[in-house]
Amino acid sequence: MTLDKSKFLQTFKTEATEHLTALNQGLVRLEKEPKNAALLSELFRVAHTLKGAARMMGFEAIQKIAHGLEDLLGSLQQGAKEFDPKTADQALAELDLIKVEVDKIGVEGAREDLALPVRVRGLSGGRSELDERVVPP
Repeated sequence: MTLDKSKFLQTFKTEATEHLTALNQGLVRLEKEPKNAALLSELFRVAHTLKGAARMMGFEAIQKIAHGLEDLLGSLQQGAKEFDPKTADQALAELDLIKVEVDKIGVEGAREDLALPVRVRGLSGGRSELDERVVPP
């Protein structure tokens, strides 16, 4: 018996939008409090939850971009990277890309942009699985 994921699309879309809002607000707050360990942990958890839900639902682009964001937040938690304005801008841009994909969910004829993760290059500052992804034109 296979799971009919269509029953969960609206729930995923609603929850993903809530996660994006929390991440966006948290990143803006992190710009003012870059060493706030509790905030970093919360943002990491939200990015991890979004990544897992996207993977479960089969939204590969969302999953891979969220994974990059999770890697970045992990690097920040470990002190391997600092949250500077360039990093903040990139992370916020990644959230915008995820939002574009979330907004497509349930829209007739809309397709996931599988080339999107190719354009996302290692938010954590190193190579990631995103760097390895090759999508034919």
